[in-house]
Amino acid sequence: MPNVKGIPYQILFAFYTANVLSLHSVCSLQRKETGIKCPCDPLAEYLDRTDIDKSFDRKALIMFRIICLAVGYCFGLLQFSIIYGKLKGFDIRKEGSGNAGTTNMLRSKGVSAGLLVFLGDLLKAIVAILLMYFICLGRVPDSDLYIVKIWTALGVILGHDYPFYLKFKGGKGIASTGGVVIAWNWTFIPVGICAFFIPYLITKYVSLGSLCMYSAFLLQTIIMGQAGLLGETTQAGLIEIYVILGAMTVLAFYQHRGNIKRLLEGNERKTYLSDKKNKVNKS
Repeated sequence: MPNVKGIPYQILFAFYTANVLSLHSVCSLQRKETGIKCPCDPLAEYLDRTDIDKSFDRKALIMFRIICLAVGYCFGLLQFSIIYGKLKGFDIRKEGSGNAGTTNMLRSKGVSAGLLVFLGDLLKAIVAILLMYFICLGRVPDSDLYIVKIWTALGVILGHDYPFYLKFKGGKGIASTGGVVIAWNWTFIPVGICAFFIPYLITKYVSLGSLCMYSAFLLQTIIMGQAGLLGETTQAGLIEIYVILGAMTVLAFYQHRGNIKRLLEGNERKTYLSDKKNKVNKS
C-alpha cells in the first residue's frame, strides 16, 4: 500500500464494507430493471425469496460464506493499537515485544492505553458479527445464523492477525475473540470471563488466561451444540462450526507458541493491571 499520510486503510475498509453491504440491493435492482444477471446474482435471488427454508444452491452457499468472511476481514483490519500509536506519535511494533496487540500496549504505554485498544479490538468483532447477523436475519434459514456468525468471526480474527497492509503481521486476536464470545451467545460470557480471569489472576500470565478462554469457548460450543442449545443449527452446520472454531483455536495456540515455550520454561513475563508494576515508560 502506498505510504499516504493519515490512516489510508480506513478508506479501504469503508469502501469494501459499503460495497459488500450494498451487494444485495445492487443485484436486485439490476435484475429487476434490466434483467441482466451479475456474478453475485445467485445470492441476491436467494435473499429475495420468501421461502427461506429452502437450501442454498451451491453458488449462493459459497458466496454467502465468502461475504461473511470478507466483511469480518475488513473489520479485522482496524488495528486499534496502530491507530492509537499514530495518534500519539509512536509505533507499537517498535515497543516492548513488538506485537501490535492489547497486552503489549498495556505493558508499554499503560493501563489506559491498553484498555482503549482492548475496547476497540473487542467492539470491532461484536459490530461485525451482529451486523451480518441482523442483515441475514429473516433472509437466511434460522439454522444458518450461527454459520453467519462463525464465518464472520473467522474473518475478523484473520484480519486482525494478518492485515495485508502491515505485511500480514498483526496481533494475536485475543481481545477480538472476546468480542466473538460476547456476540456469539450471552450464555458464553460468564464462562469466558471465568476461563480468562481465574488463570490470569492466579498467575498474572495473560497468555495462559487467553489460551484457557479459547479452549473453554471451543469446549462450550461443542457441548451446547450437541445439547441442541445453539438455535436451530443442523448437525452438519454444527460440524462446520466445530471445525472452524477448532481451526481458530489452533491458530491462537500457534500465535502464542513463543508464550507457551516461555511458560514451560518458567520465564514468561507477567502482566499487571498497574503501570508501576509493569514499569511503564509512557514517554
